[in-house]
Amino acid sequence: MAAQQELSRGQWQAAQVSGAAGQLKSRQRAALAANGLDLGVGSAAELQASTDFMKEADVQQTLSNALRSAWGYRLAGTNYANRATMASGAAGAINPGMSAAGTLLTNAGQVSNGWYAIRDAMGANDIDIANRVGAAGGDAIDTLGRLRNWFE
Repeated sequence: MAAQQELSRGQWQAAQVSGAAGQLKSRQRAALAANGLDLGVGSAAELQASTDFMKEADVQQTLSNALRSAWGYRLAGTNYANRATMASGAAGAINPGMSAAGTLLTNAGQVSNGWYAIRDAMGANDIDIANRVGAAGGDAIDTLGRLRNWFE
């Protein structure tokens, strides 16, 4: 919407420039005629042609500036849309399951520290503890490996 407004503003400014140049040319023609010069030949004709040329250059510059400004607004809009898409993609990449897995791993480490403390306090050997874990439905071999630091 801002880009369209910028283009409209540029057209309005171009019309203002054109109108001002038309008034200038009218004043020039009146002054030339008041001095008795022929408006269609020589310096008088060249002055009017130069005024027309400068008017057209100013009008085109005004429209070009408006177009560049509108392009900037459109480019900014595209950039914002791309940033939103990237943020949405990053948000979608967050996996609650991985967060839960991290929590489980943290808790498993705390549980294993508890087992070591119990073992040390009870004086039980590694195999007894592994057998108790296996009887409770756990992985006895994994427990024995961890107690004997096989996985480090």
